[in-house]
Amino acid sequence: MTTYQLPKLTQSVSQFDSLRARVGLLLFAVGMVVLYVAQTSVVGSRTFVINELQTNVRTLRLEERSLEVQIAEARSMKSIESRLAGKQFVRATNIAYVTAPQSTAVAQR
Repeated sequence: MTTYQLPKLTQSVSQFDSLRARVGLLLFAVGMVVLYVAQTSVVGSRTFVINELQTNVRTLRLEERSLEVQIAEARSMKSIESRLAGKQFVRATNIAYVTAPQSTAVAQR
C-alpha cells in the first residue's frame, strides 16, 4: 500500500516545487521590469537636465559673442573719440616725446 501512495506524494511535491519555481521566476521577472523602468526614468530625467544645460551653454555663448562685439566697438578709436568729445576733451596737436638716458635710476618705496 505504501508503494502506491509514494508516487502520488512525489507527484504533488514536484507540482508544488514547479509552482514555487514559476512564482519565483515570475517575481524575479517583475522585479527586473521594475528595475528597468526605474533606470529608464533616471536616465530620461538626466537626459532632460543635460539638454537643458546644453541649451544654457548655447545661450551663454551667443551672449558672450554679443558682449565681445560690444567690447570691440567700445575699444574702437572712433568710439573713444566720440566719448571724449562729449566730455570737452580735445585732440593733442603738438606731441613732444622725451628720450630717457640709457642709465635710468628709479627710486623704489
